[in-house]
Amino acid sequence: MSDFPAGTDLFGFVTGNNVHWKTADGYKMYAKSPFDRNLSLKYFDSDNELMSPAFKAQTGNRNIDSKVTQVMEDIGWTAIPDNLLRIKSSNMNDTTGIGNINDSHSFYAESHYPATDYLWTYKIRKNDNSFETVATASSPTFSINPLTVSDSYYRTEHGDISGKITLQATVNGAPVTAEFNIWLEASPANIDYDVKIIRKNEWYYNMEVTAYSAGATNLKITLTDYSIIGQILPNTFYNRQYVKYTFGYLYYDSPVSIEFESQNSYGTRTNSYYTDGISSQHTDLNQLNNNAEKYGIINRKEIYSITSHLKLILAADGNINSTNLMPGIYIVKTVYKDGSYASEKVIKKAAHLQTYK
Repeated sequence: MSDFPAGTDLFGFVTGNNVHWKTADGYKMYAKSPFDRNLSLKYFDSDNELMSPAFKAQTGNRNIDSKVTQVMEDIGWTAIPDNLLRIKSSNMNDTTGIGNINDSHSFYAESHYPATDYLWTYKIRKNDNSFETVATASSPTFSINPLTVSDSYYRTEHGDISGKITLQATVNGAPVTAEFNIWLEASPANIDYDVKIIRKNEWYYNMEVTAYSAGATNLKITLTDYSIIGQILPNTFYNRQYVKYTFGYLYYDSPVSIEFESQNSYGTRTNSYYTDGISSQHTDLNQLNNNAEKYGIINRKEIYSITSHLKLILAADGNINSTNLMPGIYIVKTVYKDGSYASEKVIKKAAHLQTYK
């Protein structure tokens, strides 16, 4: 700015907006017309800088830049170098600290004064919130190798493994410590699952399956129901790292298996669940035959489908040949020698293909 007479008010002296700070670079000042006592000549005529008259959130860095330091020096301030020690990386974003488990990452120290007596430490956070030391070094630079994943390592909600790089050194004769937080993208975390049985009626049930694998971009659930002769019924459901899905109309007392598989660009994880069958608390055909032999008072048995259609009329000895029956639920009407009868629900299992004696 040009000199102006003492006692002159800026309100009358500045008549236009062509005002620059008197330096070789000539930074243009903000000079609103008409003159604004709160804004004019107090900011640079620029956008999204620390000394801009206005800026929007998340549109630029608010760092102290060279323009600010030059003006501060022009008006009499002197910058005093600090003893701060900063950790920088040559192949990892210094702002986010995001890397991945498959790559090596290199670090170095940055300070105004030379640093000596380096002691680097690389630690990974564990599930109990403690830290496991992975590597140490005493050189000016430091590198970390690809990491072998352990289920004991803590995972963020995105599946990243978190850790930190710590540097202790002597700067300008004083001990100084710096820390650099890192987040390593990794293969999916272990698949945690929960299985809930929802009984719908006397013959069928639903199975609600919940599964979670932090970091997965694809989580697959395959359920196999073995309740039909010679046929496996797979049900597959895809999602991201969390799945909640209900498989319906599963037979009681029949084997069911579930295979879980989670994937992302860094690898695959698997888990499994199996049950021999969810108990229906119905009587099995095998048990009915045992009762027939024990009491010897049965005249005949009539087997009906669950919709009351007659399927078989059996011999007087009461033994049931189930070879021609599909697995499922049936009504067995037992007629006794005295003319009385009783009805009972029974289960034909998929594995029961032989004649019960």
